[in-house]
Amino acid sequence: MNKVKIYSVNGTPADCVTLAMDKILKSKPDLIVTGICNYNSRGETIYSSGVVSAAIEGTIQGIPSIAVSAKIRDPNDEKHFMAIATNFARNLNYLVKHMPDNTTLNVNYPDKFSARKIICTHLTQGMIANKYSAEVNPFGATFYWLKSPLMGFALESLEQKGDLYYLKKGYITVTPLKLNLTKEDAIPYLERAGISL
Repeated sequence: MNKVKIYSVNGTPADCVTLAMDKILKSKPDLIVTGICNYNSRGETIYSSGVVSAAIEGTIQGIPSIAVSAKIRDPNDEKHFMAIATNFARNLNYLVKHMPDNTTLNVNYPDKFSARKIICTHLTQGMIANKYSAEVNPFGATFYWLKSPLMGFALESLEQKGDLYYLKKGYITVTPLKLNLTKEDAIPYLERAGISL
């Protein structure tokens, strides 16, 4: 068995990538794979997803990067993680070979999946319904927990036939993400409005 050196960072997943690039690694890696996250990073949840933000950080640094998430009911179920890791490893060369430049791939696995059901699709919009639970600690201070799951969705979300729709159909989804979030058509609109600060 080969020895593998493992590092741990007391920070966010994106911190892991930036610290590794700046202080730990002696050379630039060929690929960054983040995850496996034990809940799906689908739709608008990518904006608060640790595995997606870490993969995006890799893309920013010019390294092909892939975020991997899965719907896993029991985070202690090693067999489920191994099944996903095995399937992902089989598809890795194909994904890397066909990855566009400056693109982060967001890969999601449903609860039960077939190796033959893989689809490239877009993010589902309008599905976040964050709900918090309030509790009081023994010292009398109120604290809040973000409940899981993080998402609520209506039929309109499924009708978009994006990542949520295909995950519910049992597909492994691959969504290419771009770095530049600029809404280009809003720039001339704001300029015509005479925006000033």
